[in-house]
Amino acid sequence: MGETFDDTHRCRHFTGVMDTECKAGVNYHELVGDGVGCWNRLPCIRPVDGDVVLCPLKATYTPDELVALQQETDAAIAQMLTRLATGLCVECGEQPDHMVQVGRSYYAEPCRHRQGQGSAKAWNTKHGPVTTDRPPWVQDNLLDEVGE
Repeated sequence: MGETFDDTHRCRHFTGVMDTECKAGVNYHELVGDGVGCWNRLPCIRPVDGDVVLCPLKATYTPDELVALQQETDAAIAQMLTRLATGLCVECGEQPDHMVQVGRSYYAEPCRHRQGQGSAKAWNTKHGPVTTDRPPWVQDNLLDEVGE
């Protein structure tokens, strides 16, 4: 069994390991080092024990803030799922004219927001007109026939 994620230990400055540093300016690799297992020492999402290093700028959320964050997350997920089910752009909520396939992802036109991975052709068949028009922002070398 894997670990269960516990938000009570999450630092409010944490931006994710895909970034170089947190909102407080702490460089993740300078804090925990490099190599195999370095993220296991990251204090941003764990209690400080064992191999986890101490960060003097770690600031956790209050229980009330955690409840509010969970409610915001739940509302955002519900909104996205409703938009997805009704054929609206998941990002802006507008009605797309059609979808355009770019690699494995499909994008709404004209807003150009990425909708996810899948088939533009399937979306167009279900929700809108099928089009072969490719907007000028789509590079030919990124196109493939996913989902056809």
